[in-house]
Amino acid sequence: MRGFTFSFAALCIGLLGLSGCQSIPTSPILAEPVSFYPSSKNTRLLQSLNLAQPAIISSMRLDEPFDKTCRLVSEISFVPDAGIAEFLRRGLNQELQAANYYDDEGIKIAGILNHISFETKMSATDWKVGYWQMWITLVSSNGHRLEVKHRRFFNSDIEPISACAKANQALVPSIQATLGKAMQDPNFAKLMAKSQTLNLNLQMDSLRR
Repeated sequence: MRGFTFSFAALCIGLLGLSGCQSIPTSPILAEPVSFYPSSKNTRLLQSLNLAQPAIISSMRLDEPFDKTCRLVSEISFVPDAGIAEFLRRGLNQELQAANYYDDEGIKIAGILNHISFETKMSATDWKVGYWQMWITLVSSNGHRLEVKHRRFFNSDIEPISACAKANQALVPSIQATLGKAMQDPNFAKLMAKSQTLNLNLQMDSLRR
C-alpha cells in the first residue's frame, strides 16, 4: 500500500507541470474561441507610413505544424478556424483594411508562417508567465521581402484550464504585436513600393529550397 501511495504521489508530481495534478479529461476542453480584430495602434502606425499603394495578403503558408494542445486538458480555439495560417492572413488583411490600405486588386503579398508556438509557463517553478512566439516572412510581388520574429508574454496560472484560457486570450494581441513589429521595420513599406512586378509564385518556391 505504501508503494502504491508513493507511486501515485510521484505520478501526481510528474503530471503537475502538465495538468496541475487534476484529472485529465478524455477530450480537450476548448477555450472560448477568439476572433481577430484590428489594433488601433497598428492602424495609426500604418497610416503614418504613407505607403505607395494598397495591398492584399494573397496567401499564407504554414511551414511547421501548429500544436493547439494546451497542458493535455484544453486546446487553443479561434474563429473562423480555417487553420492558424489562414487566421493570420485574414488578420493582416483586416489590419490593412482598417488603415485604408487594402485592395483586392492591390499589390500581392504572400506570407509564410515559419513558426508559431506558445507556453503557459516559463519553467517548472514559474507558472505566472507564459508566452507566444511567432516567425513570419512576407514576400511582395515587387521583389521585396521581410522577416519578423517576436515573443510576447502574458499572465498565466498554475491551474490548467485558467492558464489555457489566458493563453487563448493572448493569441490575438500576440499576432497584433508581431504585425506591429513588422510594420515598424523600414522594409515593410518597401513591400508596397511601386516597382517591377515579379512572379510571386517563383519567389515563394525559391524560399522552399
